[in-house]
Amino acid sequence: MQYTVVVSNIGTVARLRSSYAAVLIYEEYVDKSRNHDGYAADSQVTLFADGEPLREYLPPSIVGDGEECEQEVIHVVGPAK
Repeated sequence: MQYTVVVSNIGTVARLRSSYAAVLIYEEYVDKSRNHDGYAADSQVTLFADGEPLREYLPPSIVGDGEECEQEVIHVVGPAK
């Protein structure tokens, strides 16, 4: 399985075969987005598995009009029914 981490302000930051490594990189960029760190500040972060969204972080600037909210949407990847 191919895992890809995409950060909205940067683009693709990783392409990996290891789900463990992909989750670590995804979480690293989520932390950077939350902490307003560098180019990843306030960015949407998405982890894909074979092109399908697996996890997605949406910062408050995307979710609500500046209100204090933070949302992480988890997409479940499974076989099509």
